Amino acid sequence: MAHDAEQYKERNTVERRIKEIRAWRGLATPYDKTPANQMAGLRLRGSIIWMRSLNPGPRLRRPAGKPDAATAQVMPTR
Repeated sequence: MAHDAEQYKERNTVERRIKEIRAWRGLATPYDKTPANQMAGLRLRGSIIWMRSLNPGPRLRRPAGKPDAATAQVMPTR
């Protein structure tokens, strides 16, 4: 069986996006887990991923453990 590097790269990208969406979905409280709210959350997360893909430049990120805006810094995207 031949290894197709391009196919592997695409599959890896899809799997990472699915993982991101599942992590986002898990943030909802048990009271918010109605089918309509779950679908709204999935659509919201999908929209955020799509909008970020339109502008692949650097984004403002906060270092872990430092919630104030004064410590925010521009970090390169993946």
